[in-house]
Amino acid sequence: MCLTKTFANFIGKAKFATMRPNPQHLVEQLTRFRQRATGHKTREAVFQTLADHIEDEEVEIQRQSFRTPYHYIQLLYWLFVGLILALLLAELFPLLAIGLSMGLFWLGFRYFDWRSSLLSKLPPLRDCFNFIARKQAKNARIKIVLMAHWDTAPIAIPYRPEMIKGLKSSIFVGQGVMLLCVLVCAIPLWQKGTLFFSIAQFVLIAYWLIQLLIVSIDFWRFGYSNGANDNATGCAAALMLAHELWGKDEPSCEVEICITGAEEVGMLGAQHYYQQSIKNTSLLHLIINFDTIGCEQLQIITESGTFSKISYDHELLAIARKLSKERNIAANFGRYNTADVDTACFVRAGIPSLSFISHNSAGIPAYIHRPEDTMDKIHWSTLEQAIDLAGAICDYLIKQHTPYVSS
Repeated sequence: MCLTKTFANFIGKAKFATMRPNPQHLVEQLTRFRQRATGHKTREAVFQTLADHIEDEEVEIQRQSFRTPYHYIQLLYWLFVGLILALLLAELFPLLAIGLSMGLFWLGFRYFDWRSSLLSKLPPLRDCFNFIARKQAKNARIKIVLMAHWDTAPIAIPYRPEMIKGLKSSIFVGQGVMLLCVLVCAIPLWQKGTLFFSIAQFVLIAYWLIQLLIVSIDFWRFGYSNGANDNATGCAAALMLAHELWGKDEPSCEVEICITGAEEVGMLGAQHYYQQSIKNTSLLHLIINFDTIGCEQLQIITESGTFSKISYDHELLAIARKLSKERNIAANFGRYNTADVDTACFVRAGIPSLSFISHNSAGIPAYIHRPEDTMDKIHWSTLEQAIDLAGAICDYLIKQHTPYVSS
């Protein structure tokens, strides 16, 4: 009877191993939902599509719900319109205008440094979710969390190929102009009705109106990105690798998928996951994140951040460097200069994390937040390299935390 049960378990695992998800199939299914965005009605179909690719009956699927703005452009509207209002009120109510402009500067500073900001709590808000899938391990010493994000972004001019390298610089300029607004709003405290104030007020209002047009016009024309590279590729990688790890049935390691929502709003899903699932737990969590891994050159982030540095200088990074050489995987290791990724809040909290991205030959994450982000542009070999290297890292971590049993 024991032999029969053992043979049945072997057959079951063999059958499970043959059902490895097809990355092209999943990417194709996800990209059918062009409006795959936070708050859009397609989110329910996205959840079901992800759930349909979980074949193991022992895997528990959960929806981790939270509230979020529609998209990051909504947050920019609050900033830009609020600053215009402060400038218009400055001559009549200078203290109110100073307080409003200073508050918006601080909210913008925290948001663009990829921290929790009250800016993301401003209405209107819509329901969103993180897709969670986990296979319990009774004697788990570690939990490996495989992350990606399912939502797509509004198409925007600053993400055009000729402009994307200057994205971080534009954030610095924007914050500088916000600070200038605070100073201009303070002028009427000393002298009202000056020509200098009127000129400065007119120029700054015009600047923010132009910024409103720049961030909005391509969204009005095209809507949301198709999101093949950013980030259907990451979803496919997380699901494929989880499938392989679940099939190994390691008792010392619990493997969990977290496909976040509202990443394109400002990594809000990742922040919610940290607060709800990791912050108050004692189990060692190790995060491996896949984001836009469909370009020519695989890259692993070593540093990111806008106003403050986010350093990935941890043992996980050293393991990744070591294994990429051993497996002859041509992965670059470098700083990420285009906004940020879901692991930002985890790294700041001291949780060991890695983020896999990819760049094209020009050194940029191609087509993100643009109409050209379609399935025909994906380099599938890069996606496979990311899964191969991440899988090797996971195997290394599992062996490292598996207790030795003497014969």
